[in-house]
Amino acid sequence: MRPFDRNDLPPVNPEPMEDAPTRIEHGDNIQPDAGASADEPKLVVIGGNDRGREVILEPRDTSIGRGLDNDLVLADIAVSRKHTLICYENGQHVVRDLGSGNGTLLNGRRAHHAILADGDQIEVGNTLIRYVAPAAPEGVAELAAAPTVVGQVGEMIQPAGGVHQTVDVRGGAAAAQAVQVTDGRGQKRAKGGRSRKLLLFGAIGLVVFFGGMIGLKVVLKKRKQAAATAKANRSKVSPDELAARHFEEGTKQYRARNWEKARSHYLKVLAVAPGFDQAKRYADQAAAETKARDALAAAKSAISTKDYPTARSALANIPSTSVYVEEARKLRQDVDDKQVQDLLESAKLLKNSGDEEGALARVKKAMKVAPTNTAVKALYAELSGDDGHKKKKHHGRPTHVASAKHHSTPGLGKPRTTPRVRRGNPTSVKSAPVRAIRVSGAGARKALSLYRAKQWGPAYMEMKRHVQQLSGKRKSRGEKLLETIRSVAQAVMRAERDQVRNPRRAMSYYEKALKLDQRVPRKPHQAMLKGRLAKVARVLATSAMASRRYSTAYAAVRVARKYGGNSAQLASVVKQLEGEAQRLFTRGYTIRSSNPAKAKRMWQQVLKMVPAGSAIYTKAYKWLNSSGPSYQDEDED
Repeated sequence: MRPFDRNDLPPVNPEPMEDAPTRIEHGDNIQPDAGASADEPKLVVIGGNDRGREVILEPRDTSIGRGLDNDLVLADIAVSRKHTLICYENGQHVVRDLGSGNGTLLNGRRAHHAILADGDQIEVGNTLIRYVAPAAPEGVAELAAAPTVVGQVGEMIQPAGGVHQTVDVRGGAAAAQAVQVTDGRGQKRAKGGRSRKLLLFGAIGLVVFFGGMIGLKVVLKKRKQAAATAKANRSKVSPDELAARHFEEGTKQYRARNWEKARSHYLKVLAVAPGFDQAKRYADQAAAETKARDALAAAKSAISTKDYPTARSALANIPSTSVYVEEARKLRQDVDDKQVQDLLESAKLLKNSGDEEGALARVKKAMKVAPTNTAVKALYAELSGDDGHKKKKHHGRPTHVASAKHHSTPGLGKPRTTPRVRRGNPTSVKSAPVRAIRVSGAGARKALSLYRAKQWGPAYMEMKRHVQQLSGKRKSRGEKLLETIRSVAQAVMRAERDQVRNPRRAMSYYEKALKLDQRVPRKPHQAMLKGRLAKVARVLATSAMASRRYSTAYAAVRVARKYGGNSAQLASVVKQLEGEAQRLFTRGYTIRSSNPAKAKRMWQQVLKMVPAGSAIYTKAYKWLNSSGPSYQDEDED
């Protein structure tokens, strides 16, 4: 920029002007100092297992802890999984403890929430971290505040007596000069000074503007370079971040049932972080699921070729903890159904061809697979000549309902003289002395230990491995115990499944498991199964009473009292049953002459609702055995 020239100002009048005693000195053109951009704030680990690590703090929250999902992961056993959080609040960084067990110390004192300053030391567990804050950069405001005056402007101040003085407008030391001039020329110089001031102020504004723009550009450029450097540093993935990425991808593949890929990612996590137990568990489970999937495929292939023993063996290799356990259960049932169907068809063909012995052998084999199948039982009865015990229907006038016999009612006191008037209770258990199956060996002891812990799948697999090493009679006993463990496990799981939607069926499963458990040494689950039986029976008694299924309610009361004793809930159900029994008896007694058949059906229902020794039971039994038309044993269920 060239020096200011007074000739640049437009003339005030055409008369030449003498040089005024005005002083204009050209100062230096001062450029703004942008300053060097400081580094971003960061955390530096200065003590502990991770000494030397650094984490750049971004304008967001930064978490510190032992878990892999933290921004700063510390290999320190004294550090909690989520230990400390560095918050970014109002342009400042604040340390906040996350309720860790050992707490967070700031400069040696416990801190829950404190603002960080440059050089502060944060202690978490056995690790010491230093907070490094950047130096305050010189802002654009300093550029605007810098001196940008090009020259010194003297302002003509006319004191009394016509003496002019030159004053420095920046506040510096003013050199007063007195010059004797005429009044007219002083007025001309004042007008010229005002014009020169306006032009000078405009130049000063331009210099300030362009200087500020240049300074701002420099500052932004350096900040951009610093951000690029920080981004490049962040692109370098740390081992902990790599482990977290592989763990996340492995979990994604695990949920999609891509077991091989999931296991591969978990193994990569262990390669980077060997002490990560959760990754090891998932890797082992992924390997187990791979075997279970292959076993399921092998079972399906064996079923397609009707190789049912191979299919069962393959399905037995699927543990109860597998995601394929439900599909395996359904497939196992499908194996039983298809094998029974094939055996029945083969038995019928042999029977039609005259080979009844071969047909009977097929039916016996089918009965081992499905002993409750009605078609199998019917064909077995036909081939063996055993038609079963069929009930005879009475026609005409009946004799007495039954002769009195001594029997005991479970949970209802001493034996009483009662008639036999109804079918057997399907939920009753006739206990008999059962000898436990003894199998020696370390494998058997381990299997029984797992069985006592209700780890059904591992117990079965351990016992199966042990049985494969046996021979002779020991192998035969081992196979019996193996089948007992499997049957107990199935019965318990089915009972747990049905105890809400079908408690009556759940009771039958629990009773089956209770009887089979007596064959296991020490009978470990007797108390547990009896408690569950009593609980389900109480629920069934209450629900059956509410739906007016009185015989079912009383049968459930008997089972509950047998295995769980009396309770207020059962006493309430019994009281309601006695009231309903009295009502039915009275109603039957009222219509005994007009409709004797209906009256007898009501009295028969009374016998299913109350204990045999009660007064209402005795009355109903007396009138039921009096002369009258015949009746059929009906159940409202």
